[in-house]
Amino acid sequence: MKRSAWKLKIAISCASLFLSLGVLEIGLRLSGLPAASEVTYALVPPYDDPIENPDEVFERFGSDNERRHPVWVFGDSYTNGGNVRSYHSYPYFLFRMLRRARTGAQVVNFAMNGETTLDAAVRLKRLLEKTPPELTPEAVVVLVGASDPFQMPLNEPSAARREAPFQDVLPPRWKSVRLYQLYRHLKIALQVRLGLMEHYGDEEPMLDQQAERLKMLLDIYERLKKQGVAAQEKRLPAPYAKRIRANALAGEYDIYDIDTISGFASFLLEFASVVYTSREMPDDLFSLLLDVAETFPDAFWSGEIEHAPFYISQTYHVQNALSSAEIAVRLKKGLKKAPRISSIPAFSNFKSFIENREAHMRKINEKSEAAWDTLRSITDSRAIRLIAATYPDADMGVNDIIRRGAQKNGTILVDSAEIFADLILEYGRESYMAEIGHFTPDGNKIFAERVFGAITR
Repeated sequence: MKRSAWKLKIAISCASLFLSLGVLEIGLRLSGLPAASEVTYALVPPYDDPIENPDEVFERFGSDNERRHPVWVFGDSYTNGGNVRSYHSYPYFLFRMLRRARTGAQVVNFAMNGETTLDAAVRLKRLLEKTPPELTPEAVVVLVGASDPFQMPLNEPSAARREAPFQDVLPPRWKSVRLYQLYRHLKIALQVRLGLMEHYGDEEPMLDQQAERLKMLLDIYERLKKQGVAAQEKRLPAPYAKRIRANALAGEYDIYDIDTISGFASFLLEFASVVYTSREMPDDLFSLLLDVAETFPDAFWSGEIEHAPFYISQTYHVQNALSSAEIAVRLKKGLKKAPRISSIPAFSNFKSFIENREAHMRKINEKSEAAWDTLRSITDSRAIRLIAATYPDADMGVNDIIRRGAQKNGTILVDSAEIFADLILEYGRESYMAEIGHFTPDGNKIFAERVFGAITR
């Protein structure tokens, strides 16, 4: 009898618990739970697992009730988060400002790392063709152009990604439960309050450790050069591989076969790109890349040393250490050492660009200016307000092209280079810009304020 009574009490307690949770879930769904509906995609919240490649997703800030006539933003890494997390990006700050100012605010972030002006024009056209009229954006904000010079050779944009902006890619069904989303929101809020969540600047100790490991890798590289080790020998001397394993975290090298020369060189260049880029040392990075290209020319240009041609073509445009003539001399040394590389497209394209830089840059600038004309034509045809923006770094030559395009087409311009010039002079560059000119959270907030003003005026 007693056992039956206990079973009954347990059953009633469980039923009461589930009933209470059900009532709470219904209440949360009816109330909308702004914290849960605020971001329906990607990095904040609803997924637990980190997104490894932010270019494979887009972010939509705002609930389903706010989908009519959103604001779309296009750009490169400056817009796609860059060095900050999603909730410190300018599209998120812009969304918060729009929501406070009016109802029905939604911001869709279509930015992709390495986006060019031509890419943005092509993707905007394709996206609008797939978008129902009632979901046509009221404004499109575009901050692109920094990657335009990196188009070598002058190719057309690759196939557009993320072309179905309103086709939901939902997390597992149980993650759509409002109680779970409330838990996620409270968890994130608590982590932020207690300082348990990574913020901008948390990567500094990691970068210091990587700098120390880079010194070790550079020492091994110099020893290989002195010993005349060639990539064709394939195997990295065992003592060097053992030294790397003893001084590096397994996760840092396990994607490379560090027992081989090419695997070691790939590992070295990845580390160097992270450390030198974060510390704004493009000259050092380019010098190293050119040296590796001269030491291991075949492996470098064939792609056996992973991403090597990409690294050198990207870094070339931001380095000031060597002139085109000096670079051409170094390339000839590598060609003399390994004549076969003359038939490798990566090498021949880069060499051609170096030898004919002015002509190539003229073509690139012409394409960039034409792309701005296309952007204005596309938005005008749909009665969408186009807002162009310059980069915060006053030294970026692409800003002149953006200004000319805005003036020519009568486009609204948010001139962030002008906006931040006085602020940097008064408070210092580090307050608003981090590595390679990306915004800090404070920089993103100020930029978002100016974009907000352009949209609402």
